[in-house]
Amino acid sequence: MPASSGQPASVCATGLCDEGEQGFYKRGLTRAQAPLQDIYVCTADLEDELIRALGTAGVEEILRAEGDFRAWQTFQRQPAQHDRRRHQQVRRFLGTKKGRKIRYGRLLVEAPRTRTGHRPRSTASSRTCEGVYGLPFRACSTADERGA
Repeated sequence: MPASSGQPASVCATGLCDEGEQGFYKRGLTRAQAPLQDIYVCTADLEDELIRALGTAGVEEILRAEGDFRAWQTFQRQPAQHDRRRHQQVRRFLGTKKGRKIRYGRLLVEAPRTRTGHRPRSTASSRTCEGVYGLPFRACSTADERGA
């Protein structure tokens, strides 16, 4: 509704938060009397969702294209990584250097997901990731888009 009608303008907001921050968002949105239905919770965190969406092989392709594949291979040889699954290794690697999560976050969002059968847990996750990493939102979510 237009603001000039005396009624507040309708605002559509979609959010994505890490599992550990869910309570913080619920409390804040409840205090603001904002709807909770368009807030999606990542299983672990945003990076986890993006890695799952692309698959580890897809992330490795991006690491190779960005010149970080050698550093990735060195990281994998570290004793602390030997018992971790590849998905966990990739997630940890993205957090080992200042600025890497932000840099790769954007690259992972922009990468096509058609190579794998995976996609974020919801369409809203994909849209929200785009907003988080400075890319434009395409649309607001609807109830039928919600993922598991």
